[in-house]
Amino acid sequence: MDDAAGMGGTATVESGALVSGAIELGVGGELATVEGIQTGSVRVHTGLFKNLWVGMASVEVGLGYAHVSDLDQFDVESAFTWGMRWGNTGSHPFVSIGGGWRHQEIGSFGQSRYPVGLGVGVRSLLGPLAGFRVEYRFRRILNDPVADFSEHRFTIGLSVFLRNSPKTKSGAK
Repeated sequence: MDDAAGMGGTATVESGALVSGAIELGVGGELATVEGIQTGSVRVHTGLFKNLWVGMASVEVGLGYAHVSDLDQFDVESAFTWGMRWGNTGSHPFVSIGGGWRHQEIGSFGQSRYPVGLGVGVRSLLGPLAGFRVEYRFRRILNDPVADFSEHRFTIGLSVFLRNSPKTKSGAK
């Protein structure tokens, strides 16, 4: 028996859970593939979680940057995710739908495109305050001057969770 619980204190349970109102702040590295060409980028994101009747939803916003040769690429994306905790583990698989705005510049020439698509991933909490995230996103890139094209993005990152206090039970004397 836990001493704190036995003396009327509190015992922490469900430390791998996400709670409604939690905020995720993360940073990750991305590998993107377009027609066999691969590029790397850096991405930061934030999300706010809310309990649903079944599972948990989040609204997320992400910023990305990539530099390839003379090309600079800036991404702003938002997504709606839905997922559930995997049993009593700290793993939270999810699916997402999202889109955004991408701006690419070469010298003084700039072009805007619009990525839209779906994703799947897993958040794995290492405790109530930290975890890692693995995600795959398929995006259809619209408004390309030649032709719309498909993109595959694989992200691995670290996250910090704010306002994610684990549930507690009061101990009995």
